Amino acid sequence: MLSGMFSIRRITATVVGCLLAMSAVAARGQQQPPRPTSLARYVPANVKLFVRIRELGEVTAALSRSHAWRLLPLLSGAPPDGETWDLPTAINAFLGPQNPVDAAALTKSEIGLAAPSWSEVDKAVWLIRLADDDQLDRWFPKGRRRAESQTGEARSFTTEDGVVVRVRDNIAALARRQSARPLLRDVRALMVGGEGAITPLEQSSLYRELMSHLPGRELASALLVFDDPARAGRARRWPDLPLRETMIGLYERRGRVDLAIRAALSEPRKRASLSPQTIERMSRLPQTTLLAYAGRFDFSAAFTAALSDPQGGALRRYATLLAGLRRGADDGSELSIGPEFVLVWEQDPTRPTATPELALMVQSRDALAVRNAITEVAQKLTQLLQTAESLPAGAAPALALSDHLGTVIVHLALGAYARQSQFPFMQLLEDTEPAWAASGGWLMVSSSRAQLERLLDAANGLSPALASSPEVLDCIRPRVDRTSLAVLQLGLAADVLERWTRGVDSGNASLLNPSWWLDTGQLDPATAPYAWMPGVEFRRTTRPGWVEVAVVDAEGSGAPALEPGDRIIAVDGVVLKLDAPHEDLRQRCEKSTSKPGPTLRVWRDDGVVDVVVPDWAAEREFVGRIQQAGQAVRELASLGRTLHLVTWEVHAVEETRYSARLSLRFGANASP
Repeated sequence: MLSGMFSIRRITATVVGCLLAMSAVAARGQQQPPRPTSLARYVPANVKLFVRIRELGEVTAALSRSHAWRLLPLLSGAPPDGETWDLPTAINAFLGPQNPVDAAALTKSEIGLAAPSWSEVDKAVWLIRLADDDQLDRWFPKGRRRAESQTGEARSFTTEDGVVVRVRDNIAALARRQSARPLLRDVRALMVGGEGAITPLEQSSLYRELMSHLPGRELASALLVFDDPARAGRARRWPDLPLRETMIGLYERRGRVDLAIRAALSEPRKRASLSPQTIERMSRLPQTTLLAYAGRFDFSAAFTAALSDPQGGALRRYATLLAGLRRGADDGSELSIGPEFVLVWEQDPTRPTATPELALMVQSRDALAVRNAITEVAQKLTQLLQTAESLPAGAAPALALSDHLGTVIVHLALGAYARQSQFPFMQLLEDTEPAWAASGGWLMVSSSRAQLERLLDAANGLSPALASSPEVLDCIRPRVDRTSLAVLQLGLAADVLERWTRGVDSGNASLLNPSWWLDTGQLDPATAPYAWMPGVEFRRTTRPGWVEVAVVDAEGSGAPALEPGDRIIAVDGVVLKLDAPHEDLRQRCEKSTSKPGPTLRVWRDDGVVDVVVPDWAAEREFVGRIQQAGQAVRELASLGRTLHLVTWEVHAVEETRYSARLSLRFGANASP
């Protein structure tokens, strides 16, 4: 009996203890602060732009940890000067010195921006989660408020300078009265609530569906809904990518910044996944690859369109020449290449002055037949070039064969032809040696035979490949639903490009005339090679009133007229200025309208003669473009010192739904 009573007491005590414990847990749960209201709760569902930043301070810290802060000046259009540039500084500059909002407090707040569209950001409503009840009073003192009102749990007021403020659940919505009235009216309706309230964004099926596919704990997110081009009456910005809506999330992980993207298209565009063979081929590219991109393209459709276009011009003629590529169907309507391809931009590090080289690898059902068809077309093109430029026998490009690891490589040396071509731009091809080969089920076309050999070495395991790098391997690792994939090693590209531009500046460029890349505005005009007179250099002289020719390049525009030692004293009958003859010569030659070109009066040992320099206007324009390209090369090298690795992958999850990831790896040496 006692034992039974003891058992009952023990059971009762156990049950009571459990109930007390559960009550304690429930009490603790009730004491936990309620989950804060989402900013999207007060954003209308019809907005087409909504950006949310968790905390500016967190974002700044994350960018600093990953060293991504060095990229921010480049994104804002400012040159990288090594100084720290952060979001609070930018926000402070944006708000202005007279703005009452404290940027320091703003960095500790969750903020959002809602706008009718991307093109109407000036009509945006800002949403700020207030840290305490007094924060709004510090920003907008009560003595400067107008038209204060309270509707339910929402209160409103307008400041003296026209800022409209709505507040509920410690969320403040701010906007300028004259620019955001419709959107602000909808925000107020959501804050007030009641019958007929507008649907908030957080209840929108579009927002919920897109947001559900992003990883959690994003630093910031953005929703972009694009206007229908037909309804808006304007052309689509990206004709090949009819975006309808996009959600982007920003993340930072171990020195890497990721952008997760979920996008929907307005037109179904179902793309099959990349085959494992393509991913494997990409992983076996040389580790010295600067850029690799794998994707899919309908070569057959493009080829057929080029053939059938009556206005195709040169493109149609070239497509006709390439008709030998048709091997895929009985009626010859399909090409035997594609649809998957890999584009490679690579650099041989053993050649300090070598330029980056391009290669294209395309899947093929009969790679040998395609290689032979290209060889046949190349032979026809060399004959056309020889006829068009009236070249002597043996001066046209010639085909040659070589063998590498059992693979036959066909290559075309263009050096001799480019040096004597009548077209200035052909000098770009002087060091180019197009090569092509068939390797397995792939057609490989490269800008040089040496690069083709490096591609074969890496594919056969004889040299380090992309998969040797853990960072790159993380991106290349096969995923079954991937439709495109890109790897850009900007750090490696920066080293290569800087080494090459140093070679250009020192006159050791391997591909182009070094003078084309020099900024003549920063050099001594008396000795610098002039872009306005390619191939001619001048010597400084103490004699006033003339310019002495020092060097004449046999391939330059001035070669037929000028000789070393010539002293130029006049242009088109007008003598040069005594105090600044070099600058006067440049300006007069650039402004000359004489045909076929300016007439230079030259003093030689045997007397004074007039010589006509050919009109080089077209070549001067081309040289200007080359100099612009040189500046772009230098900017890319500057970017690579900060941003070392970029990877991009796209997954087609449905006919109109795409997911993507952009990953940016910043170099550790970029820390402040």
